[in-house]
Amino acid sequence: MADAWEADIRTVREAWSHFLQNDFATAESLFRRGMGEATSAAAAVEVAAEPDAEEDDEAPSDDRVERRDTRGAFALQYALVGLLRGVSTLSDEQLPECKSRLW
Repeated sequence: MADAWEADIRTVREAWSHFLQNDFATAESLFRRGMGEATSAAAAVEVAAEPDAEEDDEAPSDDRVERRDTRGAFALQYALVGLLRGVSTLSDEQLPECKSRLW
């Protein structure tokens, strides 16, 4: 699972690197891909059942797994890159396009 998290972080860093080098199309495509990746750290949260009240003194077991859903982070950055690209290029109808991405 840590590998999926690290892969997502590498993708975010790569996308921002492209954005800062004025390669907006690649940055947007990386963020868009991260929004829908079923193989990313996304997956549903799976946490083992909480210990009973009687077992509170026990240390947490290693079988508890929590997966972080990074799709929202990718979606927000995708919208931000689209907005910044639009403002920097003065594209027509850019704000309605960003609104449709967020809602």
